[in-house]
Amino acid sequence: MSSKLQNKFWLAYYAAVKEKIVRGPLGPNDILYVVTETFPGIPAGEVIPEGVTNRGIYQLGDSLLRPDSETYNPLAADSYIQSLQRYLLNVDLGGSHSAADKKRWADAVKATDDADKRHRKLKKEALKDYAEDEDPNKGEFEEWAAVHARSYIRARSEAAAASAAQDQLYRELKGPLADIYGLYKTKIDDALTTTKKKGLNMPALNADTNLLEEYIDHQTKGEKIPEPEDIYYVPFYSMDNYKATLDNWVATYKTAKTDSISISWATGETTSFQDFGHTSTYVGGYAWWPFLFCSSFESDATTETFASQSDESEISIALTYKGMMQFPIAPGKSWDIPDVRRTFPHLLPGTPVELKTLARPTTILCASGVGLEVKFSGSAKKDFEEKYRKTSEKRGGIRIFDFAIGLGADETQETSHQKMEHSYEYETGSLTVNPKDLLGTCTVLAILMHKLEVS
Repeated sequence: MSSKLQNKFWLAYYAAVKEKIVRGPLGPNDILYVVTETFPGIPAGEVIPEGVTNRGIYQLGDSLLRPDSETYNPLAADSYIQSLQRYLLNVDLGGSHSAADKKRWADAVKATDDADKRHRKLKKEALKDYAEDEDPNKGEFEEWAAVHARSYIRARSEAAAASAAQDQLYRELKGPLADIYGLYKTKIDDALTTTKKKGLNMPALNADTNLLEEYIDHQTKGEKIPEPEDIYYVPFYSMDNYKATLDNWVATYKTAKTDSISISWATGETTSFQDFGHTSTYVGGYAWWPFLFCSSFESDATTETFASQSDESEISIALTYKGMMQFPIAPGKSWDIPDVRRTFPHLLPGTPVELKTLARPTTILCASGVGLEVKFSGSAKKDFEEKYRKTSEKRGGIRIFDFAIGLGADETQETSHQKMEHSYEYETGSLTVNPKDLLGTCTVLAILMHKLEVS
């Protein structure tokens, strides 16, 4: 298969999936990553512990990518909330930092401390006198004190005045943004702690595929699901309606009808990767080859491409699925600073911070029961069948748009989050690939990201 045809295959695939997440052109700061079957959705549902789902939402939502990244690779991502934290450490609030101002601040702190100590001392004495006053009509403490403990009332007013003066000086010295800065910084610091902070973070739990299958097995047998261990906390992110949708997909999986997205090669002719927000003219990486024959699915496997010289008219592909939905994913409103540069536009002199333009996920397109229907004809059918027979004899495998199809090789070891089965009809040249089951997860088909400047 020529490089031109390979490029057309991927452009057509991108365009077909893109229409399910964004209608019309992307925004000027948007980037679309179309991912493959090997990228599992976040585990969620009735039998999946909340912490497992929360961990997946956090990891996906908090990841930042360079806008020139050719493929979506979360392992190469930066952290959104940590970038906000770094930025705040270098914000110039526009205040004064002279030696004279430092003395004014120290004097104000001492005045507040002294006034507070006097207030607390006189209040303690007044409360003692109030308790010893046997007059049955003495009234509430504050009413009584206005007549019998005037020194306490004066001390209370003086303490309040000293505190207000300190607050005013703080704003003068630290700058007009000092109050909101302190609020944001505290919330972000608290969201990043590993202990519970209500509204700022959420419980998380590590779990591999084997553990998830164990939970599902317990439910199938009617057994109590073990209480999760090793709970920790991560910054709060939301992904509305995700768990309820996966519960519905699992419940209706066997009866739901199969839908499909046809891949139009004509679209590949008139589309470029820049239309999806990318700077490069093609998207590279291991999954670049639409058709790849492998001796196995191990990292050291030998591979062979589908070298047909046929044109696209001899190959038709449709992406099949049972359920599909897009989910907005967003950082917690309780700690997020949506436009940190506009809120705090100035950095301290000499700040060793280089602002970077990165992209953060905003919408995730997920589907259940994702598979493929491929039909070959003419020379493409002949070329495919030759490779198919050869690979089957060697008990290898095939990748089509990175769907791993085992022809003896175990595709579930490293490359797939769900078990796949396939059938090929030599008479019609039809290859069908379907998942065997739905293990409390789904497939991420595309991720829409938005560019922003962070540190």
